[in-house]
Amino acid sequence: MTSDAGDFLRRMRKRQGVSQGELARRVGSHQPQVSAWETGKKPVTVAQLAALLDALGLVLRLDADPKPEPGAEGSDRFSAVMGDERGSPRGRRRGGAGR
Repeated sequence: MTSDAGDFLRRMRKRQGVSQGELARRVGSHQPQVSAWETGKKPVTVAQLAALLDALGLVLRLDADPKPEPGAEGSDRFSAVMGDERGSPRGRRRGGAGR
């Protein structure tokens, strides 16, 4: 998960136009730590990834699906949604268990 999570973090950070240093400042860390997470040199936990994405104005959403048939292509393992001004994600279902 480390390199997938790091690659995902890098894509989302760049999409938001935020430097590693700025993201580190937002979460109370340091630029070398953000770099280590993005490159997979240090593992990023789900809680850390959620906090990093939150600092980018995104919400981490994890989902699980049945395994695809052999040879079938899968989708991204992670997704993030933009939040509105109140911090709640757009398109979020209400009243659903576990969401």
